[in-house]
Amino acid sequence: MKATEQDRKGAKTLFAWLCVALLFVSLVVPVAQAPFVGNINVFSLQDGTAYWFLGFAVIAALATFVKYYRLLVIPGVVVIGTTLLYVYHFDRTKAELANSMQGNFFSGLASAASASIQLQWGIALLIIAGVGLIIAGVLRRDAETLPQLFAANRMQFIEGGIGIAVLFLGIAVLPTVIPHSAANAASSSSPEPNPFAAIGGGTSPHDMPTPSPDLKVEAMRKVVSVGVLEKGFRNRNYEEGTYSDKFSVKLQYHNLTNKTIVGFKGVLEFYDQFGERVQGFRVESQENLIAGAVYVGDYLYDYNQFMHEDQKLRDTPLSKLKVLWKPLRVNFADRSSLSSRDQ
Repeated sequence: MKATEQDRKGAKTLFAWLCVALLFVSLVVPVAQAPFVGNINVFSLQDGTAYWFLGFAVIAALATFVKYYRLLVIPGVVVIGTTLLYVYHFDRTKAELANSMQGNFFSGLASAASASIQLQWGIALLIIAGVGLIIAGVLRRDAETLPQLFAANRMQFIEGGIGIAVLFLGIAVLPTVIPHSAANAASSSSPEPNPFAAIGGGTSPHDMPTPSPDLKVEAMRKVVSVGVLEKGFRNRNYEEGTYSDKFSVKLQYHNLTNKTIVGFKGVLEFYDQFGERVQGFRVESQENLIAGAVYVGDYLYDYNQFMHEDQKLRDTPLSKLKVLWKPLRVNFADRSSLSSRDQ
């Protein structure tokens, strides 16, 4: 009779499955929002983080299926740690964006862009799912219903609730701490950071090669910014009329001034993690870019299979490349222009 009663107890398993389901759901809901890009979920990061989350969600599901509940503590801890690391880098990127243009004429635009990038409710789901998995892994008693499970393991659930509150408080306080460290990093870094580096998981502003000492180039970087959101490769397709292999690059332009830009050109250079130049693409736009506007477009560049540089660029993921924007000329609607000495 006791064995039958024990078999009927399943609230612990139900609670574990709810936490696993919540973790899976949190992978596809918004974790951040950025202007002109919209909502970003874990899979939008394109840096492999989503597959770590997915892998530990599968581990948690298998542990629940075989009722090896203690194993749930591991994915729970990793999910919380990875989420906090993402929040840290998110807040640091925002702080660096604001600090990079501090004291500049266009600092107001940078502050507005930074303020419009926000965390979303998916972060809360990840934290709750992670804490829930830890609780499910340390529950001492089972019960027939969830209310009875809560009553039988009151202290574990209270401690879990306190843990969630502390984590949320830490996330709320983190932005007030990050600006100080980000300011020090910005002051010791000579290159101009890419304000779109955190959107789409592309380039890193750190360890960039030293920009040209041309003051006009430096001035134009503060006029129009070009960022790389994605880098891909398209094989030739005779049916579609493509007779050669191509690099596919998604670029994002940002007019950082209060004037309309009618055209600009420059060079986008890719460097490896050791500071060696890999390859460069010429960028040219004759579209009107009004004050503060951002434009995103897809572009194709020729690929030469016999060039080592092209092979290296194709095989190196964007996350391991540093991108340097070197503007050459900017034309404004009022017929004024800026140009570098290389023009």
